[in-house]
Amino acid sequence: MGTTDNRSRSGGDGNIRNASRQACLAGAIGLVAALSAPCAMSASGGDVHGAMVHSMQGMESEHMMSALPGSKSSFALSAIAADDPEPPTDFQLGSLTKEIKTANPETQAFFDQGLRFYCAFNFRESYRAYKAALKRDPDCVMCRWGIAMSLGVNINQLDQPEQDRRIAQQMLRDALRIRDADPKERALVEALLPRYEAHRQVPDESERQNRRNKDYAGAMTALARRYPDDPDIQTLYADAVMNLRPWEYWDRQGNPAYHDIPPAVDAVEGGLKAHAEHMGLVHWYIHIREGSTEPNVVTPFADKLPDLAPGAGHLVHMPSHIYYRTGDHLKSFEANRKATLSDETYFKKVDAGPGGGIAHPDGDRYRWGYYRHNIHFALASAILTGNVEDMNWAADRLRHSEGEGVTFRTDRYRGVYYQSLPYFMSPGEIIQQPPPDGTAKDWRYARISWDYAQVLAHVRKRDAGGARRAYVQLDKDVIAFRNERRDEVMGHQAAQIMQSVAHARIDQMNGDAQSGVRVLERSAGQQDAMNYDEPPYWMVPVRQTLAALLIDLGRYDNAIKVLHASLGNDDPNRDLYTSFKGNGWAYFGLTQAYERKGIENLTPGQRQDYDGARKRLAEYCPPAGRACALSLDRM
Repeated sequence: MGTTDNRSRSGGDGNIRNASRQACLAGAIGLVAALSAPCAMSASGGDVHGAMVHSMQGMESEHMMSALPGSKSSFALSAIAADDPEPPTDFQLGSLTKEIKTANPETQAFFDQGLRFYCAFNFRESYRAYKAALKRDPDCVMCRWGIAMSLGVNINQLDQPEQDRRIAQQMLRDALRIRDADPKERALVEALLPRYEAHRQVPDESERQNRRNKDYAGAMTALARRYPDDPDIQTLYADAVMNLRPWEYWDRQGNPAYHDIPPAVDAVEGGLKAHAEHMGLVHWYIHIREGSTEPNVVTPFADKLPDLAPGAGHLVHMPSHIYYRTGDHLKSFEANRKATLSDETYFKKVDAGPGGGIAHPDGDRYRWGYYRHNIHFALASAILTGNVEDMNWAADRLRHSEGEGVTFRTDRYRGVYYQSLPYFMSPGEIIQQPPPDGTAKDWRYARISWDYAQVLAHVRKRDAGGARRAYVQLDKDVIAFRNERRDEVMGHQAAQIMQSVAHARIDQMNGDAQSGVRVLERSAGQQDAMNYDEPPYWMVPVRQTLAALLIDLGRYDNAIKVLHASLGNDDPNRDLYTSFKGNGWAYFGLTQAYERKGIENLTPGQRQDYDGARKRLAEYCPPAGRACALSLDRM
């Protein structure tokens, strides 16, 4: 995590860079009113998807870890953790240490614990460890620095709660009043202080935060040059630079998105040469490289990260950001399965810890965000393998990860759960799935996803009436979602894809697969325009469904071409984020297309491609063993 999902791109430059893309997306998000009519689900499919009612250009999407749906402000960490007792100390976080100026060994131990949790993106635990360290040594400069650091923004939380900003600013001001401070420690405090300036003269809060981020990045750039051999400072420098435009480190062709990125990459890679097991360097190296053309260079470091801190679930999960990009979905699933179990062990420890443990209120980012991100990622990885057992495990875990009364990201993740069902459940089981309880407004995205799953289930049963009724409800829920949560851009894009896939499958059922092909060709372009996310906001390539319809029409060569495009094999300069490397459904589709074309009719090159697809498919679906759900009607 980074985590996330539906993230907003911060910074004025990023908004300008995305303007043309958002203009392209406007048509994808518009209401397709004609699809509500039964007669529109036939040969007319070619023109209805061009309809656009409202442009979403310029709208920011809600960042996964920041706020509730429809909200623009984060929960204050200092408020969530206000009543937390002192933390335990046996978390299996490895050996990362940074010697600080203190005479108290417990202060040093708690400081190191705070640093390790900061590197693991568990900012609540980082915060309370630093507080415990400061309690034991009130003159500890770095303890105050750590408290301030843990209350700041990060690549998964872009806005700064005012309460946290004020506390952090006061901590740093107090740290500067401590006499005889170590020069390097004082320099770190001075570098961090601009991150919490009020900037009251600037009316817009997002612009205020942009200024804070730029000033802090500038200060850390200078500090990194001053201390080139300090791996912690190099990590913090990369962190500061990446917060300038979170998740926009590379353009869609793999070039650095802004001038600070190459030196930040150099700093991290330079640090890793001497400190290959520094969990912070490895964590940020994954994030800064995962969206590049060379995610594979991180693999040797990613492989080792879980063993550096097995008690930090987020770090156990992080290698999957690389494995997913390189197409190793079995390893991606396993990393997230282990991360989920690691976090569940952590929750058992802290929930029953000293002082009665800690509570997990609505807005607790680690419990309701990062933990469920592991499960979501496990599910997305399992889907691409077609493994029934793994999909079932992750889907069930995700469904039961919800907390009573918790709305933080719950609509989003319930939606993911429903979206996964067509890939491994029978139509009858899907139809028996109840819709979300409660107010429809609170469950718009989940309702859309439930409608979508219902359409596909009725299509597979060849129940035209049931499919039509479910589609009409899907269309109504999409309209309501757009009207009520206009800023959730990526959610609207995913909803449009659900409409398109459902529409195309109904066309196919009605004997007009060609109409469905036209719908899906446009939908594939709409998916291509979606921003980078991990896992992708829509978890499968639309092109695999398109290929299934092409195979149904006997257009095998076209299907093969489309499937290679979905794998990213068609063009070495292809947009980085429009391919799903290692997708088992694509390999299955290739084998089906070639076999229906006639093995005896294949050219040597086609036979080689067929054999390669069968080999990759066997990794996911061996002849004996794991149950696989791969089939054309599920694609």
